[in-house]
Amino acid sequence: MSHSRPSSSFGPVSVVATTKTFLDRLSTHIFGIGSVDVDGTVYPRDAFTSYYNQLYYEPRDASLVWMSPLWCAALQGSDIVIRLLATISEKLGLQDELGRALFFAIRHGHQQTVDALLGLGANPGREMISNGLHGAASRGWKDEMCYYVKEYNVSVDIPDESFMTPVMYVIAGVPPPYDSDAIDCLFELGADTTAAIGDYGWTYTEYALAMGKKDLSRRLTTVAEAELDRQRHAAAATKAKLDRRRRRAAAKRDLTLPFEAAAAYPGSPTILNSSRESSCTVGRDNE
Repeated sequence: MSHSRPSSSFGPVSVVATTKTFLDRLSTHIFGIGSVDVDGTVYPRDAFTSYYNQLYYEPRDASLVWMSPLWCAALQGSDIVIRLLATISEKLGLQDELGRALFFAIRHGHQQTVDALLGLGANPGREMISNGLHGAASRGWKDEMCYYVKEYNVSVDIPDESFMTPVMYVIAGVPPPYDSDAIDCLFELGADTTAAIGDYGWTYTEYALAMGKKDLSRRLTTVAEAELDRQRHAAAATKAKLDRRRRRAAAKRDLTLPFEAAAAYPGSPTILNSSRESSCTVGRDNE
């Protein structure tokens, strides 16, 4: 009785060899960059332009974004691909990759992918990139914003590579009336209400007006003016306190000056003694 051997094309040795070859090739391309079409305006700065000191809102229907395979996997919510790429990659540069991947995962609403990236060590406050806090702000995810700021000590005003803050991601990405609630959350966490953003130093109010968000712009104006008033009152109170200290110090010097003079020149009559003698003399003359 003859025994036929199974085809070697799909045998264990062949599978292992093929997989190893694939992973070796893949590891050399994990940080490769290519262009990917993404719906909408990905980065707030790309939605605004300035002409002759006037700010204009010009959103995009789609954006051509340069991204790595890890970012693309996060955008698609492919957790298994993310874990594979993170496992075979070298550690150098991986944290930047994970940080930006977290942004894309949040922006596209892949909560499980967000959890997977955080589990791999993604930092939601990675500096000078669009990070997890920016992604949460772009969707108005208040719980995530609070969590990242409080648990990861992320600066609530952390800028991306184009100096756009989390507040700007809310303004550009969250529709009314949810934008106001999300921005209030950031202000409660300590965001600067009077920030000047962009090359021309536009205010949050001006960005909201450029988008036609009149209700939000009024809200932003009210909050900014209240903060400026608070700063003015605080400055005035500090100045008044310093003035009082200076006056007390000057009065103290005036009181101690005669005694200091007497100590410096023993036997010399002090101003205080002279004044007393004069008053006594006047009294005797009147008598």
